[in-house]
Amino acid sequence: MLRLVLASLAVVLASSIALGVALFAVPETSEAASKRYSQVIDNSTKGRFRATTNWGVSSYSNQRYGKNYRFAKPAKRGLAMYKTRIPRGGYYTVCGRWPANNGYNRATPIRIRTAEGVKVRRVNQQRNGGRWVRLGTYRMRAGDAYNIRVSRNGKGNKYVIADAFKIIRAPDAKGVRCRAASTTTSKSSTAPRGERVLEEGKKYLGKPYRLGGQAMCDQGRYIDCSCLTQRAYKAIGLSLPDDPVRQFQYGRRVDSPRKGDLLFYDEDGPGGLQVTHVGIYAGKNSNGTDLILHASSYWGEVVIKPMRWPRDGYLGARRLT
Repeated sequence: MLRLVLASLAVVLASSIALGVALFAVPETSEAASKRYSQVIDNSTKGRFRATTNWGVSSYSNQRYGKNYRFAKPAKRGLAMYKTRIPRGGYYTVCGRWPANNGYNRATPIRIRTAEGVKVRRVNQQRNGGRWVRLGTYRMRAGDAYNIRVSRNGKGNKYVIADAFKIIRAPDAKGVRCRAASTTTSKSSTAPRGERVLEEGKKYLGKPYRLGGQAMCDQGRYIDCSCLTQRAYKAIGLSLPDDPVRQFQYGRRVDSPRKGDLLFYDEDGPGGLQVTHVGIYAGKNSNGTDLILHASSYWGEVVIKPMRWPRDGYLGARRLT
């Protein structure tokens, strides 16, 4: 009889322990999953994006997220809307992403629906292209709704852009960085910034050379030396003027360049002081020869060729990354 009682007590105790472990484990797993939660919504995300009339579709900029983005002329009415899933009420950091261009709006309104009402952030879409930009951290209610909206009511007459957004659950109102808990990782997004500059510049290999200003650079039919470096650096969110002399004022001088650094020349030869040409350091070839990626008037296109510095009027390298 005593053995039967002891056996029954053991079964009850084991069941209680198992039940207690299960009850304890469920909320812990749920909370951990909630803390890790993030979501990316692109303008091409099926069932999670819609826009009013008069929004165009473009894949012009290499800084886009995904295969394309939306654009529209400023107007008093008109929205591009992104549907976000908020698994539980709490704080969420909202990040935006767009291609940057001088033809885009300097004050694009982004409306974010929060637990305290709609908050509006105006962003300058001439800057910070091709990267996630932190718009703020907000307390949001649980649900699945169009919580983020890009308004056409921008200032001036330059295009308003709608590309992609990301939300990341935050532990408190201080929020998190936009790089945290990313649901999208790629070689280009995780590579060192200098290498990302170089890889972006390589996309233009073979592009015809023609000397021109910012307007020609924006058109994209031809490219000159400073247009190439401007476009390459936009990939990491740095805005450079389309002018080698002014670009020489950016960053810091370095004696030993690394991939992505800017290389400056006076094409009049050694001893010159005037900046007339700029390129991107492209590393070394299999023979250990230093290489430069540049839009060359001599070759008539964007090329990668051996450097011959300190000859050829080499003025030095500058690091912006």
